[in-house]
Amino acid sequence: MVGIQQKRKNTKSFKNRRKAIPVLIPKKVQGALSSTTQPAPRYTIDYKNTKLLVKFISPQGKILSRRATGLTAKQQRVMANAIKRARMGGLLPFVNYEIAGKNSF
Repeated sequence: MVGIQQKRKNTKSFKNRRKAIPVLIPKKVQGALSSTTQPAPRYTIDYKNTKLLVKFISPQGKILSRRATGLTAKQQRVMANAIKRARMGGLLPFVNYEIAGKNSF
């Protein structure tokens, strides 16, 4: 009985690893100028990719909703966690002080 429980504990660590979810960001192009030959670029959601994360934050610093971003529920959860992680790591600001009306600390 003890041997079976040990096997279960060892195999559990491999199942918990998650794959990076690719995000497809549609380009807003006028109908006649869009090209169907080249697919849109895919980006993986990562807290270190601040250029991507800034696109999903409002000017006030809030995380945009799914309706505004067009992400799936799973992608939105991963995006929110990545934004929160980047904020705690100091890569993104919590609040935009210029819009909030405060000039400096």
